[in-house]
Amino acid sequence: MNRIGFISFCIFGLIYMNSPFLYNEAKDKLLVQHNNGEENLVRVGFKYNKKEDLWIDFKKGGVNSLMGMGSFYLSSNLYPSTVPNFHRVSKVFLHTASDWVGPYIVRQGYEESGDKPRFTGGWHGSNGDETGSPTGRTSKVEVYIDGKIIMKDKVFSADEVQVHVTNYIQGYNTTLLKKEILKENVVYRIIHNNIDVSVELEALEDLVIERYYGLQALHGPWRGEIGYFADLNTLQRFSTSINSNSGLKKDGPNIQGMHFASTNGKHELITWLDRSYGLGAMDYVSLDQPCAFSLAYGKSYFNLIHGIEKKMETGEKLYWRGKYTFISK
Repeated sequence: MNRIGFISFCIFGLIYMNSPFLYNEAKDKLLVQHNNGEENLVRVGFKYNKKEDLWIDFKKGGVNSLMGMGSFYLSSNLYPSTVPNFHRVSKVFLHTASDWVGPYIVRQGYEESGDKPRFTGGWHGSNGDETGSPTGRTSKVEVYIDGKIIMKDKVFSADEVQVHVTNYIQGYNTTLLKKEILKENVVYRIIHNNIDVSVELEALEDLVIERYYGLQALHGPWRGEIGYFADLNTLQRFSTSINSNSGLKKDGPNIQGMHFASTNGKHELITWLDRSYGLGAMDYVSLDQPCAFSLAYGKSYFNLIHGIEKKMETGEKLYWRGKYTFISK
């Protein structure tokens, strides 16, 4: 996507931000395969370009086995609509090896802890990385096809798919006791090539969130260039092979999203955060931190809580929402 095309996307998106989300108006139906067994797999497919369908598996992953966006596959298809054949030969587009919805640095209690701060939840175990014992669990998964909950294992055609996930997260100072202090409700809403993500956090104890990224992106097949955008302007673009950021919040406080483009220009990913809603306002991001940043090892992040701790009372709730859009030429 060139600069003109990207700005057009931003203009169109901004017109509908009060909606608050932009959708592709293609008439092609989503195809959904649901497996309610032990694997609890939800596979969603849509027309990605003139020659291919893109399939995304929602499944459990990482040391915590949390339900989320997993493997991505491309299947050849010259027809104008998604082909309902889940057994065709497909090539791996991306095997997710990290979290798309971020982990937490969170502690029980308001007092300073003697434990070393480290991430829990997401794909992070008790060692703070992907190793150690689980620090989170998925307790419930519900799948809705065009507004109706489904339980049967079958293939569906749909205009909209929702995957509702409930997770429980430990604090970094409660992992030895395996005590869960945070409840996380995540809703993935899929309409064609768009995935809206809505998150509700509920404190099960008095706690402090020290750092939280929320919406994240894996570079994978979109590795090439990243651009940070605010309002109608595309800011400076960077290679994804280097560390970069959107500039300090004090200098660029209105960053709304990131645009990724593969080296060959075929694959694009746009991530967008609703800056008018909940944690998206970045009230808990200090002025000396960027609103968004990218690391050379292959991931990019928004900052939702960084530099200003957020205390939560038992029963208090926080919210945020964002979006992924997958584009191919």
